[in-house]
Amino acid sequence: MLQEDIRVREYLKKKLAQTAVIVLLTALSGIVLAQDQDGRFWITNALSSTLMSYDPGTKRFGVYTVGGDALYPHTLRIDRRGIVWFTLAASNQVARFDPAMETFIVIDLPSNGFYRWVADAFLPAILKIASWFPRKNLHLSMSHHAWTGEGKEVLNMPYGIDISPVDGSVWYAKLYADRIGRIDPETLEIIEIETPLRGPRRPRFDQEGMLWIPSFDEGAILRFNPNTDEFKSYPLPRLAPNEYETPYALNVHPETGDIWITSNLSDRIFRFTPKTEIFISYPSPTRVTFLRDLVFTEDGKVCSSHSNLPAYAIEGGLSGFICLDPDAGADR
Repeated sequence: MLQEDIRVREYLKKKLAQTAVIVLLTALSGIVLAQDQDGRFWITNALSSTLMSYDPGTKRFGVYTVGGDALYPHTLRIDRRGIVWFTLAASNQVARFDPAMETFIVIDLPSNGFYRWVADAFLPAILKIASWFPRKNLHLSMSHHAWTGEGKEVLNMPYGIDISPVDGSVWYAKLYADRIGRIDPETLEIIEIETPLRGPRRPRFDQEGMLWIPSFDEGAILRFNPNTDEFKSYPLPRLAPNEYETPYALNVHPETGDIWITSNLSDRIFRFTPKTEIFISYPSPTRVTFLRDLVFTEDGKVCSSHSNLPAYAIEGGLSGFICLDPDAGADR
């Protein structure tokens, strides 16, 4: 009985530890995760405006408050020096965090117009006032998006971010302002460029330094050459005339250079080969599939997770992970 009691206690301790991790992540609302060269994981916590680290070796978390008017930490990337860069989507900023010094630099991005400036200047105060009166939705009635008729155009929404493999510059995409921007990692100087298609979301660099951008609003991907400032667009293949596609994110395979794209209105994943400019479509075995980021495994698979909201809004009512083996059956 004693040995059995010990096993039960150990089991409960393990489960409680796992539950604590889940509770912490849920409470802070972790949204994007990346791993640095030391093995630590870094997580942006959107609703608490914090950055979090997790050391798998010591099983310890670190939580760092961004501070100021920072709102909604979103996509993050880690540069070659170990500096963590991430977008602050609701406050139109990019943050730089130095893990060695445990210090932040918060960079204000251009407002791009009067109504967006109003949002940048007053949205933090509006949300603070609204929090004093829960369930009143004051952040909606006080917002100028409705009474000006501007809708989403009152926001910039810096969303995706990536680091150039060529010069280490930091590039971000503004989902609602239809712009990409470059931050010099040394001087923090900012340059912004309008995109020819609307809704740039989560861009990625390839190994040659070309920036690939999904156009969420217009169902295409863009290639941007930072050396010439030239764009080239590639519309996603449609299943039928006038069909609407929403490429949420893309990733570049580190070995083949192929561009893998999540497209969430037709239950498909796309593979685009830049050399041939040909798309290959992979249908999902599950209907009503919504995917966000894609990652690559060491054995060549392309993986993602179902991200439907609510989670049960998918065929079968259960979300899960999905991995695609592009080479399976290639010799048959």
